[in-house]
Amino acid sequence: MKPEFAAQLLAFTYVIGGEATVLSESMNAGIAIASQKFNIKGGEVPKAEYMFLLKSKILQMEIAIAGFKCNKEQVTMKELTKVLPWLQGIWDRYNIHPDKQTTTVKNHTTK
Repeated sequence: MKPEFAAQLLAFTYVIGGEATVLSESMNAGIAIASQKFNIKGGEVPKAEYMFLLKSKILQMEIAIAGFKCNKEQVTMKELTKVLPWLQGIWDRYNIHPDKQTTTVKNHTTK
């Protein structure tokens, strides 16, 4: 798994989470691989060279969601994919159908 995709997957997991991350065994395996690649486990110190990449993907997702926040409480994954085309790579890899997925807008702040 390339660092770019690992960061995208971990950002999706952190910001959105939801059914897809729970019900898809292959996505769970991918999340475990990405976590291992970035050394994000228990009390471990994450690999510094990947943290900027991960934080930038999280920020992209939070900004995209904030754009929808003004108008509604629910955001569909299909809507997010239009703004963040890299989400399509996650859908394709794990055979997830974004048209059936929605999320409640969360109020995150990246530190």
